[in-house]
Order: sequence, then C-alpha cells, then structure tokens
Amino acid sequence: MQPFTKFAHHLNRHRKNDYSTQSPTLTIRTMYSSTVQDLIMAYRPISEEEKSIYVDSFINTLCQQKVEPHGQLTGAAWIIDTSRQYTLLCNQGTLGTWLPLRTHLASGTDIAPFVVTYAQEVTDITEMKLLSPALFNIDVYKVHARQEPEHTHYELGFLIEAEMDLRWQLEHESKGLSWINLDDVYFYNDTPAVMRMVEKTRAIYQKHIKLS
Repeated sequence: MQPFTKFAHHLNRHRKNDYSTQSPTLTIRTMYSSTVQDLIMAYRPISEEEKSIYVDSFINTLCQQKVEPHGQLTGAAWIIDTSRQYTLLCNQGTLGTWLPLRTHLASGTDIAPFVVTYAQEVTDITEMKLLSPALFNIDVYKVHARQEPEHTHYELGFLIEAEMDLRWQLEHESKGLSWINLDDVYFYNDTPAVMRMVEKTRAIYQKHIKLS
C-alpha cells in the first residue's frame, strides 16, 4: 500500500471504527482521563494567542468536560529530522494543504506512543524517537465531515525525531509526504498553528528551551 493511500486508509479506519455515529461512547466526554488532564495542565503556551486557545478551549472547556457531544480528541506528530532543519508534512488532498500527521485517539490510548506508532505506519519510517512525553503543541479547530455533524477537534501534538533519507524523499514526495525545510514551511502552510510549531522547534534547539 502506498504511503498516501495508507494515510487515507488509516484516517478512514479511525473514522469508521472509532468515531462513527454508531460509536458515540468514544467522544471526549467518555474517553477523557486523568492522563489527558495531566498533559494539558503541564503544558506552557508560548504566546498570548496560544494562551487564549489553551485557557478557553483546554482549561475551561476540555478539562471541565464542557465539550460539545461530538467533540473529539486527536493526536498530531510534528516530526523533525536529526539536524532540526526539516519537518515531515503530509499533503491532505481533501483539505488542499500540508499538515503534520494527525489521528483520532481511541479510548484507553497511551497517547504519545500511539501517535508515534501511527506515524511509523503511515510513513514506513520505522526508526522514530519521541523526543519528549510532554505536549509539544495544542490546537483546536472545527471539522466538517460528510457523515458527521460539525464538531471540534482538540489536538494534542508531540515532538518526534526521524532520520531524513534522500532516497525515501524521492520515493515518497509524489505520494503526499515530504521533508520540508523549516524556512520554507510558510509556503506550504502559513496557518498560525503550523507556524507556531516552526517557531517552537527553533526556540527549543536554538535557544535551548525545554518542554515541560
């Protein structure tokens, strides 16, 4: 199975098996756990914009379990190479933009390892390293799915390292996966959430800022 096809397959599998209207028990209201709260409470926003998202959507809404009935918890993999100069993004054809790998989270999931495993399966890169069990990024956004009512995704992002291989790049670039220089990410996706992760990557490795 080709990587981009595999990405779509995994995404459809998670939607179909975990989050269809026939499985309402896996919404945040029932899968929320002390582990999720611990991750969120230990998180430190880096800007006023992110602080607003953090307080309004995560502290006052998610941690208080005031999420709408169809709200969903998702995981994201911000993958960087060993030189800390590139990040691995996926071209989501349905959205027409480049994004970090994203996945829905199932009830009882050990979140960080689950996100790493998902990224390994989608990219065919087996050697990946979780650089910190702490959250690297948070995001919240509305989703308009065909067979689901409009709902909110509460995203927990983790920082992952992988070796960048030029041969892999040539084989996968036309299939929706590509290593992109941090200086060029803006041309692929200039949304605040993605640019914030670029800024954090630089801050961590150029200014020696530690994750929580």
